[in-house]
Amino acid sequence: MAAKKKQSVFVYAPVAARLLLGGVLCYAGFNKLTDVPKFATDIHNFRILPVVLERIVAVVLPWNELVVGALLILGIWTRAAALASLLFFTVFAVAVSSAIARNLNIECGCLGHADASKVGAVTLVKDAVLFALGLYIYLQSAGRVSKN
Repeated sequence: MAAKKKQSVFVYAPVAARLLLGGVLCYAGFNKLTDVPKFATDIHNFRILPVVLERIVAVVLPWNELVVGALLILGIWTRAAALASLLFFTVFAVAVSSAIARNLNIECGCLGHADASKVGAVTLVKDAVLFALGLYIYLQSAGRVSKN
């Protein structure tokens, strides 16, 4: 009986991971959309992109986060959505690492204006945890024939 209970926990782990990561992405996207000019400023502070691209990213990225988050929550195109999340977290890790290396004292803008944390090692750890969650979802969805 105990083995059956233990097995059922592992059955729900991928669903819990999808809901958690999807929720974080939806939350981040929504908060960024509520104040796009502030998010554009957060992007500008990283000093990586030309101004024209900063503005495009400030508008496009939050919508992408919302869509990817919704796909994960709904369990639709799970593998593709997880892969997209891995791309988000990789690009963000590069940007944060660059800011840390250049000693920039800036806010990350990770979750929109709701997250006023400074860029640093803690930011990279949070990103790594979310990346690991996305990787877990990606690997769990491998070989599925259904809508996942």
